[in-house]
Amino acid sequence: MVWAGSVGIRFGFDQLLPKHAAAARLGTIEALSGYRRIASRSLPIVAVLSVPLLILILPQASPAEALLAVPLAIAGAIGWAVVYLISSLVRGYGHAGLSGWIGGPIGIALATCAVPIANAIGDSWLVLALASSLALAISGLGAAVLGARAIGWERIGATLIGRPIGPIDRDAVSTGFLMALAEINLVLPVWIAGALSLAAVEVGALYAAIRVAAIFSWLFTSVVAVITPMIATALAQRDYARLRGLIWKSAGVGAGATIPVAIVGALASGVLLGLIDPAYRDYGDLLIALIAARLLDAATGAVGEALIIGDHARWELLNQLASTAALIGLAVLLEPGIGVLGLALAAAISTVVANLLRVGEVRWLLANRWRPASEGSG
Repeated sequence: MVWAGSVGIRFGFDQLLPKHAAAARLGTIEALSGYRRIASRSLPIVAVLSVPLLILILPQASPAEALLAVPLAIAGAIGWAVVYLISSLVRGYGHAGLSGWIGGPIGIALATCAVPIANAIGDSWLVLALASSLALAISGLGAAVLGARAIGWERIGATLIGRPIGPIDRDAVSTGFLMALAEINLVLPVWIAGALSLAAVEVGALYAAIRVAAIFSWLFTSVVAVITPMIATALAQRDYARLRGLIWKSAGVGAGATIPVAIVGALASGVLLGLIDPAYRDYGDLLIALIAARLLDAATGAVGEALIIGDHARWELLNQLASTAALIGLAVLLEPGIGVLGLALAAAISTVVANLLRVGEVRWLLANRWRPASEGSG
């Protein structure tokens, strides 16, 4: 519920902030604003999502506990969303290093501290939920303070709670749905594994492999964090030669940074999964498949980000839908023959599908001087 809530509250606005920050720096818009208007459309979606999620919790807890979990989840979701929004905002104003700290180590450290605190208080999932939500709320407050020191309270206030200025970005809704779908795709193989009634150890190993594989994108994510504001500025200035260079530079640097750690991860895949649970050591091939997909993602560069901030979020939404369709189809096709490995391969191949589409679209847009969709290119 916390995860889904944070995605819904942000509704993709964090992905659009670098574009708006570039426009604000260049003086083409009065100020960064508009999130409040986007939130008014995203919050009903969060409310609708909370109903089936609450139903999922009920079999595992009493009705009173489940209802108490709702406000805890909301508090945690708000904190998590604020962390993402401010991290993206300060990155848009050229503070990529601070953005990385806000979005990574600070929140991770607080959430990690919540576990032993909860265990010391009592062996209860509700206590853990309370400690975790409190940690996320503190992370959001800390993000606001750190962001304000870098870019000022005025910019943060104008962005998050200021009076909306001008029309809502035409890509806001598409971005919201595509980011939610991207998050769902991460855990979709696990849901499919559960639906196919795979053994508990296989489902657990698959989920562990998905989470561990995400670590191998961290270096590329850092590259993207630095280069995305530059891409936004190049797009705002219509400097297409610089835009082309930045996109392919992100691919080269991203692949160069990821290859060494990917090789180590592949060689030690069983050991890494065994650190989570010794029973997962025999499922290293799942992690190898998912790491390979992360490496390919890095090698294609910041093409998805370029589409989102370059007025083509609808194209990226279609890419995500194609990826989801490929994942489900391949999972159903491969699982009967090779079991849980088929689900990992389906997830990896679906990533390839999305990236091939992105690369083709970016190449086409660069060849046609990246006309915004509103001007007839899409």
